[in-house]
Amino acid sequence: MGLAPCYPTDPARGLEPQFPALPRNANSCDPVGWPGEMQGLWYGGGNSASEAPGNEHWLTPTDVPRKELNLEPGSYWSGAQARAEDGTLFAQMGTGLVQVTEGDYRVTFEMRPCVELSGRVLGTAAVNDLALALAFPDGKLLPLNIGRESMHSIVELGAMGDFHLKRVPAGKYELRIGTRAALELGGASVIRAIELMHGKPLQVEIDL
Repeated sequence: MGLAPCYPTDPARGLEPQFPALPRNANSCDPVGWPGEMQGLWYGGGNSASEAPGNEHWLTPTDVPRKELNLEPGSYWSGAQARAEDGTLFAQMGTGLVQVTEGDYRVTFEMRPCVELSGRVLGTAAVNDLALALAFPDGKLLPLNIGRESMHSIVELGAMGDFHLKRVPAGKYELRIGTRAALELGGASVIRAIELMHGKPLQVEIDL
């Protein structure tokens, strides 16, 4: 497992608005990934030329499921990533940027194994500008294709309407197909309920 605390943000980089307060007992069960602003900073120990002086962004590999940190009050994010002994990769989990004041906090991450999702959109209505997104029941989009320097919630479909996502967190979602503009506004041409289960890659075909 890796634990990745991110230390106070730099106001000069535009990352210091009023963030929500971290609950004293936070249970993070949704795979929100790292904040988009922090992508690319935590890999390889977090050595990044773009870091502001005094900031620390680092990933700590550990076999211990519990980690204690002493922090000054400020704006922080924390997260975790894990791989099981059998090679199963778990999704990146994070709190998002939050305000931390004096006192004790306990953050628990409920790790979700990654599942492979693939499929194709069929029909004469399929056009080149179609994209897909996965949404939670409350409409919030799931981060997809999280990489070293980027995190996206909307994925463009291929020229043949096909898609292949290798690392989607297990869970129940709405698979939404539509143009990027529609998906960004919460709309879609097609919405299908799906459930992704560990060890069971899912392949779907959708007719427009």
